[in-house]
Amino acid sequence: MMNHIFKSQSLGALVRKFRRDEQGTATVESLIWLTFLVAFTFMILDAAMVFMNNTEVRRITQDANRLFIKGIFDDNTSSLETWIEGQLDGLAPNADATATIDSDGRLSTVVVYPATDTDLVGLVEILNNVTLQVVVVHQTET
Repeated sequence: MMNHIFKSQSLGALVRKFRRDEQGTATVESLIWLTFLVAFTFMILDAAMVFMNNTEVRRITQDANRLFIKGIFDDNTSSLETWIEGQLDGLAPNADATATIDSDGRLSTVVVYPATDTDLVGLVEILNNVTLQVVVVHQTET
């Protein structure tokens, strides 16, 4: 039945009718706005992932410090640093952990990693130059 409708009108008449029809204009505007809204949503997701992953880096570092204080690692801090970097390999592959014990018996562990290690899709360009740092301090038993 549709073929009969198109056959009865010339191609020129169909093109003129299509050009005059304004029913689809809202759809075009909606698609333009939808593009920006989707990009903005992914930018928010990127920032949220950075914060969530920072919390996970902090948790792993705190757990490692507790294990060190309990005596699970050797007395040197290099095994602690290696363990932390190994745990963070899937989350922040470029993480660098540094642990020190000061004269007051406090174990300080600093983990430094680029924010781009933990973003989701990389839409937030400002994160390209950001380095995140997690500092965890625990008192050792003397």
